[in-house]
Amino acid sequence: MGLVPVLLPFVWVLDLDSCGHPVPVATELTGTMVVGKFELEGWAVVLPTLLVLVLTPYLAPRVAKLWLRVLVHVLGLIAALFAAWGAFFVMLFTIFSERVFFGVGWVVLGSFVGSILDAALRVIWSTQEWLRARALAKAG
Repeated sequence: MGLVPVLLPFVWVLDLDSCGHPVPVATELTGTMVVGKFELEGWAVVLPTLLVLVLTPYLAPRVAKLWLRVLVHVLGLIAALFAAWGAFFVMLFTIFSERVFFGVGWVVLGSFVGSILDAALRVIWSTQEWLRARALAKAG
C-alpha cells in the first residue's frame, strides 16, 4: 500500500467523454485528481478504512487472546475488501463517459488486490494458530 501515495501524481485512468461531442474528449486523470474529488464525507470513510487496513498487521500481534487476534484480522480483511471496492469504484465510476486504466492504475489496483490477499492469509494463519492452541489446551 506504500506505493499508492507515491503514484498519486501519475495518470491512473483515461476518461473518454463522448456525450454531446462529435469526437470523444479524452481526459487523463492522475491519482491526485481522482483523490481530489473526495468531499469531507468521502474522507470520513476513506481515512478510517485505510487506517484499519494499514495498521491491522501491526496491531494484531499485540493482541494476547488468539480469538481476538482472529477478529482483528477479519476486520482487516473487511477493510481491505472495502478499500479495493472503493478504489475500483472511484477509478471507474462515470455516468456519461468511459474510463480505461493506464499502467499505473493497474499497479494501484494490484496493490489493493494484494492487500486483500495479505489480509486473507493473515485470517487463515491466525485462525490456524487459534485452533492449534485450542486443541493443545483440550489435549493437555
